[in-house]
Order: sequence, then C-alpha cells, then structure tokens
Amino acid sequence: KMMSPAYGLVTLRSGLAAGRDLTYAPVGDRVFYSNGVENGCIQNGLNRTWGIVTPGRPVLSAASGTLLAGDYQVAVTYVRNDGQESGTGRAVAVALSGVGGISITSIPVSTDPGVVYKRVYASPVGSKTLYYCGIVLNATTTFTIAAIHTDADPLITQFLSPPPAGDFIGYFKSWMLVAKDERLYPSEAYGPELFDLRKAIPFTSRITMVAPLNNKADGCWIGTADQVIFLSGGSPEEWTYQTAADYGVVPYTLAYADGELLGDGASRGNTVAFFATTRGLCVGYSDGAFENLTESRFAYPSMERGAGVVRRHAGMAQYIAVLAGRATAGNTAPLDGAQTHTAVVAPTLTATG
Repeated sequence: KMMSPAYGLVTLRSGLAAGRDLTYAPVGDRVFYSNGVENGCIQNGLNRTWGIVTPGRPVLSAASGTLLAGDYQVAVTYVRNDGQESGTGRAVAVALSGVGGISITSIPVSTDPGVVYKRVYASPVGSKTLYYCGIVLNATTTFTIAAIHTDADPLITQFLSPPPAGDFIGYFKSWMLVAKDERLYPSEAYGPELFDLRKAIPFTSRITMVAPLNNKADGCWIGTADQVIFLSGGSPEEWTYQTAADYGVVPYTLAYADGELLGDGASRGNTVAFFATTRGLCVGYSDGAFENLTESRFAYPSMERGAGVVRRHAGMAQYIAVLAGRATAGNTAPLDGAQTHTAVVAPTLTATG
C-alpha cells in the first residue's frame, strides 16, 4: 500500500505470497522491497519490476554485408521506458566463412510491461568486446548487422542480472545489498538494479539481518542464525570480516537511531543499529563497536521473528522489540558465579538507556 497525504491508502501490488515479511530500502526516488519470494520497486507512485530479466539467446546466421570472414559474438539487451538497460548472458557466437553480415532472428520479446526497446551489440572479428550496433522495438524479432564500429558504445552490462528475491535488503553507500539464505549479493556500484551473481559473499548460516551504516566510518552489520558480524570498509571489495558475537540475530528486529541517544552522546550524528538477538537486545556502532544492552540484567525467550522501534518516551530513549513465534529458552547462564538472573518477559520487551 501507499499512503496519500490525506491518509488514504492506494494499492500498489496485490497477490504477494502470504505470511512473508517485507523488507524495504529507499534509494533516491525509488523504494525497493522484497519478501524472499517476490521483489519489486516503487517509483513515481507505481509498482514495477526490480531490474529487468535478461533476454534469452537469439539465432544467428550469415547474411550480406561488409564484415570480414572470421568469428563474431552477438548479444541483446532490453531497455525500459526510463532508459534503464538490462544485463545479458553469454554472447552468441557465429563464424563467417567469407565477407558478409550477421542475420539475427528469434530475438526474445520481453514480457516486462516497462520494456520498450532492445539493443543489439556485436564484437569485431576475433574480439571479445561487444559494441552497440542498433536498437529495435521490443516486439521486433529480427535484425541484420552489416558493419561494426569500435567507436560506438561498448556493452557494459554483460553477465549482470536482476537480484534474487532476498530475505533482507539494504543500501550501503552506492551498493544495494540483497541477502538470500546464506549469501549476500552486492549490486554494481550506483547500479541498484544490476547484479553480478558471481560476486555473492557466503556466510556459514542463514542471514537474518542486513544493517548498513552510511556514516563517516564505513561498515555494515550482518546478523546470521548464530553470529553477529561487522563488515568494515568503504566498499564490498574492501570489507573485512569481524565477528562481534557468537549468537544469532532475531529477524526483522532492526531499528536505526542517532548515536546521541546512547551513553554520553559521543556518537551524535552517526547512525547506530539496534536489534534483538538470542542473548539480549543489542546495539552496533558505525565503527564496529558492539554492545549487548540487556544480557547482564535479564533474559527472555528467543523467538523466530519480531519487530523493533526506537522512541523517546517520558524523557528516556527506548528500544522496543516485539517478538513472535515459537519460543526457546533465553540466556540463563549465571552472571556472577553464584546465581542466575532471569526475567521471562513475553512478548514485548523494553530496554532503556
């Protein structure tokens, strides 16, 4: 749904899989969403696909033209009505036995309602770099290449595709991050709808939180079923892996707030991440510092999922986590070697600081 300024609700999309929690990430004038099964993008008040499904492979044969004999490669991309270009897979190879051209038939037609054109690219003889050769309407299924010019635009979206339908998403600096099962997929820089799925970052268990912090100190908090991890660095290529805790994050409990709400307010101006774990309510700072706010004071049953919010109330700053689902025992380990401090508080928990 989208809420209008008059608080009316507009349906953007229906038919989503039931019982699937949605996660969101705003980027400029777009809001991306995903539920692990389906994803999409809201732009200009309308729902559309997140990225463009790549075309299938066309059929190539010899034709008349001025190309020299030898080996060539051809690829096709889709173009949306806003100018966005899809990725494409492996190029199709063709060998010319003499001077001629390349006939392209059976060019796939996109079923994406936003796609209006297709661009055709080809390599010079014996080359692996493909250059722009022409553009046709989406409904057109044939094209002939009679010449290839190396001063034309090269193909820059080869081997790129839309993201998988992620369980959790986030935006870090200029990269969209999509977590699916045990893998984290970063998009191309400044290309939140183009992904090289070969660049997936693997983790040892299912990812349950993606919390990028876009502050002066660069990093991204990752929660898994059994760890809290900080990825430190200004880009996915520079990230270093730091394990902050050996217990898992409860899905969907992430909430952001300004660091001034914590302690003496020294982190003012920097966003921090609050989240519930199986061992307490925690905070992750932008420099990789990690603090469990409640483990030393009370325990609670861990549950399968939840929600979190940070609020100011009665002169205090509070992080509130609401948990739901099947419960398992909370942390009951003795804190001082003599006694166990346990508070069974379900389903709503409040930590003040």
